[in-house]
Amino acid sequence: MAEINAPTEVLSIKAPMGEVLEVAHAHFKLQGFEVTGYDIILMTSEHTWIVYYQPFDHPRGQRGSADKRSYTVEVDKITNKVINAYYAR
Repeated sequence: MAEINAPTEVLSIKAPMGEVLEVAHAHFKLQGFEVTGYDIILMTSEHTWIVYYQPFDHPRGQRGSADKRSYTVEVDKITNKVINAYYAR
């Protein structure tokens, strides 16, 4: 018999985090970025979601990047609107 390879879960996004990622991604694209080649890191603070786009080959501890720039989008937890966006260090 042929071996059956079941799908492997890679990521599970709980609501409302999916909506936050959609809002941040739309803003990221408006800046002319393409998500290919980035790791997407979701963080939280008391009042905001922080979506951090980091080049996937970014060396740990390095500041800045010679190729792609890291970018941060902050989204208000109540309104789901972008309240701040900037190039990250």
